[in-house]
Amino acid sequence: MGLTLHYRGQLTAPEQIDMITNEVVDICQSMPWTYQLVDLKMSAGIDPEVVAFLAGSGATDVYLKGVSFQVHPEAESFFLTFDAQQGRLLSPASVITGSAYPELDDMFWLHNKTEFAGPDAHAITCRLLRYLSGRYFSHLDVLDESNYWESEDVAQLREAFERSGQLITSFTTALKKMDQLPPLTNVDELAERIELLFRRIIESQEGKHSEEE
Repeated sequence: MGLTLHYRGQLTAPEQIDMITNEVVDICQSMPWTYQLVDLKMSAGIDPEVVAFLAGSGATDVYLKGVSFQVHPEAESFFLTFDAQQGRLLSPASVITGSAYPELDDMFWLHNKTEFAGPDAHAITCRLLRYLSGRYFSHLDVLDESNYWESEDVAQLREAFERSGQLITSFTTALKKMDQLPPLTNVDELAERIELLFRRIIESQEGKHSEEE
């Protein structure tokens, strides 16, 4: 739960991995943002099917290069890491958990939660990604739960963060109330408890809307 950016893409050429990494490092040092260089050959514990899918039949490891960084202390690390052969965006976590994806292609989606970093951090992340896209990417797909990537409307972005924050608060409050209920004894009670949880969340949201009116 929480506003998140989902993104996937590929560089115009694998040789650009070092170029985009160096530029992002320069940006991080000038801001300053914390960052970490990534240079990994991953093999231990990786599903052989995942290795073959990413690096080709006969390959024994997956080679990732790039950088991860944080635009805000409360933001998740933003990964600009790529498979060294094709220059496709790919995170270490996706390689490790690759066999759990419904489709192996889903590994190429990366995710960055900005909910707790705030709208300014979200906007900065989008603007940086758009800038880098124009310089280095042959294609880039972004799904922005706040819709800022598409609209570039700061007012709408702040409203999206406010709505999301209210929903998280309502969910947390409802969970605390659930703790006061007696222990569950069967599956039917679990289903009823979940229904009660969401009913309380909806009622909480409706109450806030009534107060605003």
